[in-house]
Amino acid sequence: MKSSSYLLAAACAALATAQTASAHLGYGNLVTHPTTPGRNFGTLVDTTPITVTNQTFTSAFGWADATDADYGDSHRGRFFRFTLTETTSVQITVARNSNGTGPSGTFLPAISLYAGLGQLAPEAAGHDGAALSISSRPLGTEGSFRALTDWSLGNDPTYNTPGDPTSGVAIAARLALFTYIGHIADGTADNYGEAFGTMGDGLADGFVTGSF
Repeated sequence: MKSSSYLLAAACAALATAQTASAHLGYGNLVTHPTTPGRNFGTLVDTTPITVTNQTFTSAFGWADATDADYGDSHRGRFFRFTLTETTSVQITVARNSNGTGPSGTFLPAISLYAGLGQLAPEAAGHDGAALSISSRPLGTEGSFRALTDWSLGNDPTYNTPGDPTSGVAIAARLALFTYIGHIADGTADNYGEAFGTMGDGLADGFVTGSF
């Protein structure tokens, strides 16, 4: 039976300018981990809803900033994963935490869904500043993340002795590919700038849901 893994990138939608950073893409533990819940939903095998309520973001613009021509900084969002073992529909809902910090009503959630999976241990994690990441995107971009199309993210080699290139390469660097499936965004075109195809659900209420 064929198994397919998916990447879910979630961020919010107030457009601004990002600064490039060497963020590392990871998913943490399974969501059901008893002490440190992560962003890995595991294999979806039934219709039981899975909920994550402990996530925060480092900016208020990461997803929207990745809709334009100079890409975006992958550090400005959160990445989740799940696996399907058969063709099915998946409903995804993202809601702003009413108890969160920041000006009331300014966090507008948005997500993009991709087929593909980032680097996993014992590989080094992927990040915008890796040589493979930089060489796979145009000059002058703000990072590797793209919200409305395919994108890729490289990592660094893993050396036999951590941090020592002279010890030889234990695991070569690899470029992870993410194939765009679709997206949903809270709000209207006024919240996202002029990027073609961004759209929104028409109501900037901190809640968005969609089926893929």
